Amino acid sequence: MKLIQYTLIASLLLSVSYCNAQDVTIGSTTLTEREIAVDAVYTPWEIQWGPDDHLWVTERQGRVMRVDPITGLATEILDYQSVVNYNFAIEPGMLGMCFHPDFENTPLVYIMYTTPGGGYNNNLASFEWDGTELINPTIILDNLHAGGIHSGSRIIATQDGKLLLSLGDGGDGGSSSQNMNSTGGKMLRVNLDGTIPADNPFPDSYVYSYGHRNPQGLVQAPDGKIYSSEHGQEAQDELNLIVPTLNYGWPDVEGFCDDYPSNINEPTNCEEEGYTEPLMEWRPCMAVNDLIYYNHPAIPELENTLLMCVMKGFSNQSDRGLFILQLNEDGTEVTFDENNDIIISNRGRLRDICVNPHDGTIYIAVNGSGYSNDGPNSIYEYKNEAFDSVDEKVTGGGLTIYPNPSAGDVKFEVAEHLLGGTYEVISYDGKKVLEGSISSTNFEIKDGALNSGSYYVVVRGDLGSISRTFIVQ
Repeated sequence: MKLIQYTLIASLLLSVSYCNAQDVTIGSTTLTEREIAVDAVYTPWEIQWGPDDHLWVTERQGRVMRVDPITGLATEILDYQSVVNYNFAIEPGMLGMCFHPDFENTPLVYIMYTTPGGGYNNNLASFEWDGTELINPTIILDNLHAGGIHSGSRIIATQDGKLLLSLGDGGDGGSSSQNMNSTGGKMLRVNLDGTIPADNPFPDSYVYSYGHRNPQGLVQAPDGKIYSSEHGQEAQDELNLIVPTLNYGWPDVEGFCDDYPSNINEPTNCEEEGYTEPLMEWRPCMAVNDLIYYNHPAIPELENTLLMCVMKGFSNQSDRGLFILQLNEDGTEVTFDENNDIIISNRGRLRDICVNPHDGTIYIAVNGSGYSNDGPNSIYEYKNEAFDSVDEKVTGGGLTIYPNPSAGDVKFEVAEHLLGGTYEVISYDGKKVLEGSISSTNFEIKDGALNSGSYYVVVRGDLGSISRTFIVQ
């Protein structure tokens, strides 16, 4: 494990970033910007809020970094550079990542990466988290379609306990996208062990949907609907509602079925021809990237929205930013106002986004300023400080651990609204080591009950859950 310590440099850079901070106002809510990781990660591709309350980041060159969101300290937890095919190429490398849906009991992390030899291929592998680094890789799927461009490669764990993968056409012009014997240009649905789910829509096939070009965003909303953002060729990027068995058109249809651009001879009626149109398209291409569903009370103006990162690869550079896509009540329609619904501009190519589930803070990974390997590479935080102060008194706070680190008893102080709730102490290898009920606002774990190491505690009450990390020396 390698620790990147840049405290002095970071403090100097952070002081500059505060002076030039781009605070964001949405309605009556102000989000304070803070640059928390300044070139501590290189070509970030995936950013996830981890179950340990840290940011987990994949770098295309082949590493996974774990970033403390408070200090910005970045720790290398996986070096796979000798395995991953990156070599400063345009788009391959270490790409999508997600956590096992029952990470507390099964601390596995799934990662998609491009492999060398005989052209490009994607592998999906699982890694065990031992509390310090990712170990014991197991190949779940190999020889998936890939290329020097258009590898797609987002992964999500779905509510039904499966994995959903997005794969692009690998730059083959879409010949794989309509070929049901190829994994290119597809959404794949996979069991956690890499086998084909018995209830997949196409018998004995991983394919969930097809006709995709380069889907680089993937998210499931609480109501179960799945959305994907997809790169168009030059004219039309898409936001799609993903439904099993459907054909999303590429290369026969790009964007809406309206015979635009003229170089694609689109059918006059997509539905009759068996093609599915997107919920929304953008002309010209915006280089849309990953997206999340947002519904946290910290930013009430963003209730029931999709937040989508946009890189803007080739023109209209000022249009880069975070796009706010407002869903209707049942999630089947989306609205977007380009004059009001673009925030966080002029920060480079926004690659990925995640949210702190406790206080609603938004984190953005910026993948340089140009296509596709330039710096600077940063992680920005956008936080509603006003909500945080209220949250400490109500739902997001109310848990204090001291001393931390501790060489003896570990003491916990909780808010009254947590009385009658429960607590669990979990080691960093994902194993539950202690649990109990909360009958007093003050309780403690006696010296010797825990081995030396890092832990996090999850406290659950009627108003929600709170987690904090602590160290036993």
